[in-house]
Amino acid sequence: MFSSIVYHGSDEFKIEYKPLKRGQEKAQAIIEHENKIRLNKQSAQHLFELIENPPKANPKLAQAMKQYKQDLK
Repeated sequence: MFSSIVYHGSDEFKIEYKPLKRGQEKAQAIIEHENKIRLNKQSAQHLFELIENPPKANPKLAQAMKQYKQDLK
């Protein structure tokens, strides 16, 4: 989709393909909204606790991490 048609004189028109500023702003707002995590105080504290002190990996996860590291080589 084009954003504007510009008249250059002598019956010459040019279609300018520029991103629509309003569309970009709306898209950015949607992305920012979708990337936010909304937690109550208790859930936020629990999340931070898990980040700071993650649980030990179970055997399946440990094996998956080992396999992933091997696949990267």
